Amino acid sequence: MTKHIHNRPKNIQAFYYAIIMTTAGLLVWEKAKPDKEERLWFLLLGLFVMIWAYFKATRNWAYDNPKPKPGEEEQSGKPEYEIKNPDIPDLTTLADKLEKKSKDSP
Repeated sequence: MTKHIHNRPKNIQAFYYAIIMTTAGLLVWEKAKPDKEERLWFLLLGLFVMIWAYFKATRNWAYDNPKPKPGEEEQSGKPEYEIKNPDIPDLTTLADKLEKKSKDSP
């Protein structure tokens, strides 16, 4: 079994998103018609195409944005702030105190 590479250029992912939005619009347009003029095959085909495009777009997105492996340092991009008042404990210290308190009480 061969491994397929799902990395595609960004414009193909934009194309998949365009397909998703177009088919969603067509499905809403078809559902807005009176019941007698509504075509079930068109709704099912549109839903199938939209799900297929969603699958392809998210698969490519997941390949482009892999999860960090255990042990790797995460770079969240969030700024780290200095603690200006050392008397105020951080959240991990408070959580530890709560755990100890809940274990000690019967």
